[in-house]
Amino acid sequence: MTVTSTKATVSYLGNGATTVFDFDFLVPSGALLVLVDGLEVISGFTASGLDSASGGSVSFASAPASGVRITISRAVSLTQERAFVNGQAIYAKEIEGALDKITMVAQALQDGVERAVKVPVGSSESAETLVASLIEASASAVEGAASAATAQTAAEAAAAMAEAA
Repeated sequence: MTVTSTKATVSYLGNGATTVFDFDFLVPSGALLVLVDGLEVISGFTASGLDSASGGSVSFASAPASGVRITISRAVSLTQERAFVNGQAIYAKEIEGALDKITMVAQALQDGVERAVKVPVGSSESAETLVASLIEASASAVEGAASAATAQTAAEAAAAMAEAA
């Protein structure tokens, strides 16, 4: 088998009716990760198409609620389980299986890099400092929006009182 897709994750939004969700990438047995609203689910579903390069599906016993995010992903272990011994025959299937796993691990690492907070090469700012700055800016923006809403409500109340007088 070969790893013919760079894709290793697919997400859907539940609608309260759909129970079957497809994935179109290789997921080895034991490497299926199913998340519902970001939390891993280990029961309440069945999976088909594991070990198939064309993918398969996850079928829930009951339909996930409307608006719930369902994520199907591949999570291979970061281990090397193949042992090749000098002087013994090495079958192409064994080599290909090991290369497939390395490819899937490289894809998982690339996915993590793409989702990570990064700073430019040579920057004096660390990723931790950048994240802290973003959190602080977000909190300030939320606080500012709340203050603006309070001010608007107060102005509307004052205008209503002026009209009543």
